[in-house]
Amino acid sequence: MLKIDYTNVDWQYLLVCATGLTLGLTGWKIGFLIAIAIAVVQFIHTLITNRSLSAFPVQVRIAYTLLLISAWPESMNWLYWLPAIGTWTYIFFSYCLLARTLSLLPFISKQSLSIYRVRTVFMTPPVNNILNPA
Repeated sequence: MLKIDYTNVDWQYLLVCATGLTLGLTGWKIGFLIAIAIAVVQFIHTLITNRSLSAFPVQVRIAYTLLLISAWPESMNWLYWLPAIGTWTYIFFSYCLLARTLSLLPFISKQSLSIYRVRTVFMTPPVNNILNPA
């Protein structure tokens, strides 16, 4: 089911990032720089809004930005496929694999890791705004 939320600022940031990543993957390398710049701006905006590095939305933005930066070297450009596909998936379906994966880490969640929990985290249908639930 499509869950497009064009009125949400985070959705707009991610649309620009996804477009930049797509352009970068088609050969226009400046698209990667645009995506990285927008991810940094989104991280700063989210940090100002949440006022804490330990807030889950901020941690997701940190991981996303670091993923984009780590893929910058030419030999690592293949890695941009992951955030490109994941970002477009979030834009259209509100399913954020990165957020779900991070939610399983022990320093983010107090729950113990189990097969049931992993299955529940990845198989639960998306919500409209998983990155900013409040």
